[in-house]
Amino acid sequence: MPRKKAKRKLNTRRIKAKSSYYVHELAKVLNVCSNTIHNMIKAGLPVIDGSYPYLIMGEEAIAFIKKRQEKSKAIPEPDEIYCMGSSCRQKTKIKNEEVTLEITAPKIGKLKGICEACGSKTSRLISLAKLPEFQKVLKIQQLPNLRLIQSFNNSTICETKKELKNA
Repeated sequence: MPRKKAKRKLNTRRIKAKSSYYVHELAKVLNVCSNTIHNMIKAGLPVIDGSYPYLIMGEEAIAFIKKRQEKSKAIPEPDEIYCMGSSCRQKTKIKNEEVTLEITAPKIGKLKGICEACGSKTSRLISLAKLPEFQKVLKIQQLPNLRLIQSFNNSTICETKKELKNA
């Protein structure tokens, strides 16, 4: 079975709102194939009536693309996680509402849990500023930051080697 091609986000800032575009011009501006623009027309992208080749207004193209991209956002609730397991690939609940928190950066943490639907391990990056709202709905167990422990151990080893050399 062939693998699905990942959808990419189109850069609407490259389109001039006050200009009109032919299909091949809009395709060139957005750096896509002209078939993509024809598919968008079939999906409802408005064109100027009675014109062939199709003529598309820039502001209508911007509005259509932004509306289409808004629909595709899948922002999970605090008690949900986006499962990347082979059978799920959707927003699901976390099993037993139990997760572990691993702090990966000063303001970012990674919640790790198990998908309720398929049982695969999943993770989600969160802002540590939003941690209290996640704690309201989830049982969070915090893991120690392994990088800090390793760096602490390495620095103490270096210091003891220096002390041995000086003695």
